[in-house]
Amino acid sequence: MAYPIFPTTKKAAEKAGETYSSQENRNAQFPTRLRELREKSKVSQKALADKLGISKSTIGLWETGDTLPDAKSLYDLAEYFGVSTDYLLCRTETISTDLDIRRVCDYTGISEDTIKSLVSQHKRLDSSYMEAFNEFFTPTCMQEILAYLWRIRKSVNSLKETIASIDDTAEGKEEFPIYKNDPYQNLLTKSIGIGSMIKELRLERFETAEYLSATLDSAFGISETIEDAREAIGTCCEYIATLSKLEEDDDRRDKNATKK
Repeated sequence: MAYPIFPTTKKAAEKAGETYSSQENRNAQFPTRLRELREKSKVSQKALADKLGISKSTIGLWETGDTLPDAKSLYDLAEYFGVSTDYLLCRTETISTDLDIRRVCDYTGISEDTIKSLVSQHKRLDSSYMEAFNEFFTPTCMQEILAYLWRIRKSVNSLKETIASIDDTAEGKEEFPIYKNDPYQNLLTKSIGIGSMIKELRLERFETAEYLSATLDSAFGISETIEDAREAIGTCCEYIATLSKLEEDDDRRDKNATKK
C-alpha cells in the first residue's frame, strides 16, 4: 500500500467527508521519515524539542501525523539532521544537501553512497582509474551487467522468501497453502522448489561470471595482449640466443688467436 506524503488531519477529513485514520496518518511518508531520522540519530523527542525550542508534545504530534510543522520548523529540522528540506518532505530519496550529488542520484537512481565513492575515487586517484572504469562500463556492457545482476537479485530474493515461509507452512499459518490441510505435502513441494531454485541461482551466477570474464577480456584486450606478450617473449629468447652465439663465436676467435 502506497501511503500519502502528508497525513490527513481530523479537521481536513471531516471537511472532505473522509474517514479519519490515526494509523494511516502515522504511516504517512512525512511522519515516518521524521521518526526514522530521529531514531537513526538516536535523539529523544525531548532532546530534539529542546534543540528546536518547542515542546516535546509538538514533536510527538508531528510523528503521529496529527499536525504538521510550519516552514521555519521544517528548515530547523533539516538543519538539525543535516538533510535537505526536499528529503524531509519526501521529494527525493537522497539525503545529501549537495545539489550536484542529489541531481545525479535522482536522475540515475544510483545510490548516494555509490556516487560519493566514485567522486572520492575521481578526486583522490589519478585519471587512469576512471579511464579504466569507463573502458569497462560501456553502455552495452552496463546494460548487460544490470540484466544479469537483476536476475541474480530476483532469484536470491525469491529463495529468501521461500526459506522464510517454511516455518509458516510447517505450523499451518500459511495464508495461501498449495495443498489445504496437508503441511507434509506443502513442505515437500517447497523443498523440491528450493532445490530447483538453488540450481537456477548457481547457473545464473556461473553465466554472470562467464559474461564478466569475457567482458574483461574484450574491454582491455586481455587475450590479444597476452598473445602479444608471448610473442615478445619469443622475440627476446631469439635475440638472447643470437647474442649468446655471437659471444661464443667471439670467445672461439679469441682462443684461436691466443693459440697462434
